[in-house]
Amino acid sequence: MNILFILPVFEKKIGGMERFVLEASQELALQGNEVSVLTSGDSVKIPDVQIISVNVPKPRVFNKPIKYYFTSLAAKKHLKENKYDLVIAMGFSGVFLKDHLWRCSGMPVQIKYNSPVSLLDSWLQSIFEKASIKKAKFHMFPSLEMKKLFEERYSFSDEPYFIPCSGLGIHNESRPKLPKIEGKKVLVVGGLSENRKGREMIIEVMNHEEFRDTTLVVTGEGKADSLLCKTCYLGYVPPEHMPAIYTWCDALLFPSLSEGFPNTLLEAEANGLPIVCSPIVGLREYFNVTPCKTTEEYVSSLKKTLRKRKPGSSDKLIKKINYRRVISSLIKHVKTRKTINLLLD
Repeated sequence: MNILFILPVFEKKIGGMERFVLEASQELALQGNEVSVLTSGDSVKIPDVQIISVNVPKPRVFNKPIKYYFTSLAAKKHLKENKYDLVIAMGFSGVFLKDHLWRCSGMPVQIKYNSPVSLLDSWLQSIFEKASIKKAKFHMFPSLEMKKLFEERYSFSDEPYFIPCSGLGIHNESRPKLPKIEGKKVLVVGGLSENRKGREMIIEVMNHEEFRDTTLVVTGEGKADSLLCKTCYLGYVPPEHMPAIYTWCDALLFPSLSEGFPNTLLEAEANGLPIVCSPIVGLREYFNVTPCKTTEEYVSSLKKTLRKRKPGSSDKLIKKINYRRVISSLIKHVKTRKTINLLLD
């Protein structure tokens, strides 16, 4: 098959959307497909994958709608001159396209009334999201629960869908040099720069007297001077180094306020790292985990988790949703137009 991915920005310090494109395009190429990625910039190199660089503005105001508008416009122009068997549009980069595969990248857009600017920004995003979904021929979701949220918002229940929309990498891992730390280690992935990732809750929980001798290991950007526990800031960690980080730590603290379905949880589970997290949509479809809401619940759950840490890996999860199987099943879904839910197989 000849396949095109579309996303506004593809950077070296990749997040969830970029990580999916990286892993999925590599696996598609390995399975003998011709793969291209249309995006702004060409900083990311992928073996046997063509990067088609387009000019996409990145303004400070209305950043998301403008980026997606120009990305979809560039994709439409490109598709007039080039034919593909499958077009995969990330987020709402399929505004001007038809018959593409839409990949869910988070919760449905919420209209914000904080200011006239935020109202217009979120309203534009919701219009682009609706257009991308309505014009899509196929839909990918991280969970059935997430699919139902979008179904309630946009009414497209009769369309075939594919679950999950991400997977576990099966590339070669490399072991980074890690500092020597005595005692228990609690991992936070994604830094301390965003309130959306639960920054305030992380600080409240780790400032509890129970964790004064526990080390908080932070990957990603952002620091917090108000933390009373020991801290270890690792900065950006490449994906191939993360398995070593998961097995090195004793628990993952993930109190995110808003998520699609983070690969962080899949990777932690696959590497035997216990999870203490917020009530993320679709969580129970993957794990037998009790989500937390209050500071007291997080503290109690983390205390219990640190006492019973048992290293290991979830072979069942790895076999079920590794990228090799995800991509093979996705191609089957496209060819047969039948609904596939890998979490139920």
